[in-house]
Amino acid sequence: TVDYPLLASSQALIFDLNSVQESLTNATTAGDKQGLEKAAQKANAFRKDLAALKAVAGQSDLADKIGRGFETYYGAAEQAAAIMLNARAGDLSAVAATMRPALEALIATLETTKKQAVIGLESNLATSRTYVNKGLVVNLGIAIAIVLVLIAVSHLVISSVFGQLGGEPSYAASIVRNVAAGDLSTQIIVKPGDAGSLLFAMRTMQQRF
Repeated sequence: TVDYPLLASSQALIFDLNSVQESLTNATTAGDKQGLEKAAQKANAFRKDLAALKAVAGQSDLADKIGRGFETYYGAAEQAAAIMLNARAGDLSAVAATMRPALEALIATLETTKKQAVIGLESNLATSRTYVNKGLVVNLGIAIAIVLVLIAVSHLVISSVFGQLGGEPSYAASIVRNVAAGDLSTQIIVKPGDAGSLLFAMRTMQQRF
């Protein structure tokens, strides 16, 4: 997804633009012609971040649009500041007439880009959460199925053991102990239909004596 790089780039460009405006304002307010150089450095930072935006897949046209808007604004703003600092001759009113709409359009484009990036990112996050929730449901279903299978297998194993013994393990153990001790008088209870369990075999042996 390009939403996060787009969001990061738009935020960086907004910051850079504010820095350019601040540098130009400080230069004209303080009467500092050197401030124009600082503004130029900030403009280069904007261009650098703009190049990063252009490298994002599918954002080349947007970057070109922002670049044209910025150069129109910065060219006029730098010229206006130079005129105000008596570093250059020119018609300040005419330059300002170009600068203001260019700045407004540039800010609108950057803010729209940022808003769209936020919406796209939130949408992708919501989609990701949906997939995660579906994955959890599937995993939970698998876990429940495994537990049910284990319960069924355990039940079969226990039933098999009980069937082989012919009754409760504790009862079968007590009968075996009595017989081993030579006591063949103990009544051995066998379930109806039982003809192959341990208890059945012991009762059969008991009846022979």
